[in-house]
Amino acid sequence: MNSITTEMLKDFIIRLLNMSPLIGDLSTYSNGFTVEIDEDRKLILIIIQTPSAVPLTESLYFDIYQTLNVGLFPALSLIRPSNMKLVARKEADFSEARAFAYPYLNGTPERLHITNFDSFLLHQNQKKVQLMKNYFVDFSKISVIAVQGVVSSGKSTFVNFLMTVFNSFSDCVAIDPKMADLTIMSRRLNIRCLTPVKNGNTDDFLNSVNAELSSAVEEIYKRQNILLDSPNTKLKPIYIFIDEIVALKGLATSKPVIQTFDRLINVICCLGRATNIRLCLSSQSYSVADSISSTARSQIGMAVLLGKVSDSTAQFLFDTRVSGIVIPYDGIPGTGIIAVSDGGINETSILPFLTPTYLLN
Repeated sequence: MNSITTEMLKDFIIRLLNMSPLIGDLSTYSNGFTVEIDEDRKLILIIIQTPSAVPLTESLYFDIYQTLNVGLFPALSLIRPSNMKLVARKEADFSEARAFAYPYLNGTPERLHITNFDSFLLHQNQKKVQLMKNYFVDFSKISVIAVQGVVSSGKSTFVNFLMTVFNSFSDCVAIDPKMADLTIMSRRLNIRCLTPVKNGNTDDFLNSVNAELSSAVEEIYKRQNILLDSPNTKLKPIYIFIDEIVALKGLATSKPVIQTFDRLINVICCLGRATNIRLCLSSQSYSVADSISSTARSQIGMAVLLGKVSDSTAQFLFDTRVSGIVIPYDGIPGTGIIAVSDGGINETSILPFLTPTYLLN
């Protein structure tokens, strides 16, 4: 915790809460709560005496989060859980047998600056990819990645970063309805990229995309049979990058073509994880109506929002309030929030996120 000792931090947290109007009559002056810091599990524990002067609700939990979040910056960065976290204190008296738990990081998230990409790639693999200083992601547990960001938010730069890294240990294919950044990077990396044909029928391109996705589904079924016979077989990952998925669906007018696309995306999202066939989707915005279904959404294992971060912009990918998250500002595009979970099923915690900067060699 830098130069701040644990005792100094506990004292500061107590002062922050005692002076907070958000938590009503709860204070240490009336023996209402105590504070502990679990440095091993990186948790701040707020132990509230029960019966309590205030209801122990999720609203109170997040009011305490709001109070501590900015107050502890930059010594600590609180990680915003998607719902209330309670920790059982088995050895304590029953009146203190539970605690509100707040995960934290020492210091603040720091942007990763890559000066030699070839050297950087040598240390990346499916189970450990570095996204920030001291922040790594195990992509073997993530079947669907979703990146959202408006123009100039750093979205394309980050997606190109992911494709370059994944291409070092997997097979990649790109789908780019805009014929822009993803197409340029695919050519540079010698990755097959599907783009619209000039003056082609508006349904033709999505039909060709459906053919590509259908091949991926066939590969999933083939790999399932391989795993049935040899469960320990190591399957090389396949990543399908789809840029501007809303624009992609908007190109088509045929309802059956669009429905086929949605069905294939759902199959890959649900069955691709075990067979190492994965999706990386990017868009300026998402919705069930014009981007991906609720079935696909439930399988998102890593969600990234770049640019403007608010409850309204984050509501589709994060499904929880994100207001109050402190995002360090360094004047470089590519800042926002990130959430990583086990296949989009387990509880997700939200972190401030600063995308890597890099120059390709």
